[in-house]
Amino acid sequence: MYIKFGVQPRTAILAVGFSALIVAMGFLAIRIRRGIGDFQLTHYYFNYSDEFLRRGLIGEVLRQLGLTLSNINVSVLYSSAVVLFLALLVLGCARLFSQLPIRTGVLFVVFMLACPGLTLHYAYSSYGYLDIFKLLLTLLGLVVIYRRDFTVALAVTCILSISSMLVHEAGLMITAPVLIAALMVKFHDRFTLPKAAGLFAVFVAIAMVIWLRGSADTMSFEDHVNALSTVAAPHDSEISDAAVVVLHRTLGDNVGLLLPQSPWWYAWQQIKFLLLGAPYLFIFVTSLMMVRSYLATSGRQMAALAMAAAAFAPVLLYPIGHDYFRWWSAAMANYFMLMLFFCSLNPRFLDHLKSFMDRNKHVMWLGIFIGITMGGIGGLLSFSVHTAPAFMALRAVF
Repeated sequence: MYIKFGVQPRTAILAVGFSALIVAMGFLAIRIRRGIGDFQLTHYYFNYSDEFLRRGLIGEVLRQLGLTLSNINVSVLYSSAVVLFLALLVLGCARLFSQLPIRTGVLFVVFMLACPGLTLHYAYSSYGYLDIFKLLLTLLGLVVIYRRDFTVALAVTCILSISSMLVHEAGLMITAPVLIAALMVKFHDRFTLPKAAGLFAVFVAIAMVIWLRGSADTMSFEDHVNALSTVAAPHDSEISDAAVVVLHRTLGDNVGLLLPQSPWWYAWQQIKFLLLGAPYLFIFVTSLMMVRSYLATSGRQMAALAMAAAAFAPVLLYPIGHDYFRWWSAAMANYFMLMLFFCSLNPRFLDHLKSFMDRNKHVMWLGIFIGITMGGIGGLLSFSVHTAPAFMALRAVF
């Protein structure tokens, strides 16, 4: 029915999506050549060889696999994780929008991949952080919840949420809320709000245990840096003091060290983000409101509220982490994963989504333009010129 010039929607979405991935791989190649920063690379050296350490799961897995932690090896590993995550999202879009007009599926996949908190954020401006592994765990959990029964889905939610927190304690706000919301959406009769709140409370307790028990206790900060430096030296890697110190300070210390430089500086970064991110924020909020209206007809509005809360939950990390726009990027990634999950469970909603996109296509194209020209939203600084694609290409050449 929806065939134009012999091209089917699925084929068009795959062609556009994987063409964008080729571009992303070009930027990843630039970053592989430049290497991962010392701060990010140091996290891959955290493991459980001497004691249990928070943020040590990825390093422990790599240690067990015997991977040499050279900068090039870690860069390739990280880049592969980014490509895998984005490719899975593209494949999800191709499957989901295969029965809709080509323009609908193509617009959605371009809007998604151009999002300042997605492709170029993970491929360049926030390169090397452990966040991508938390997102892969989230996506895996959503696939299992979609395909399996309640018992398996609940067990996988617990396993993957805890695993995400072991990768980085921020998994409490990035992975766990999304999987809990997905359980509420699919199993609304069995998994009600009180049960969801109870499960999240358990995850909060586990996160606190990870934080408290995951501090470095067997050696001093200086000895810890020296020990890691000894391990990294054969691979020409440098250990970042700033990364190691996180394992030696309390949560209160963390909050105190991460206060903004000044109120004016802080306000300007937020204003800049809100202005340039407005098209995406508008689409996110209004489409989630549409989900709420859709589910309200069947008395499932609490599931819709859980979806919205899960999407924006990473922003609650503002008080304890100064990488403000890493939290926003996680929120943006969560939105796309949840929307694809919801539409897969509710195919009839796709007609509503199509009409919504038709009404707001100019807003979406504005967002795409900003994403392509401004690049990733960044971490501490929002929409820094250094992350704009044109500037990145200029640096790569000269």
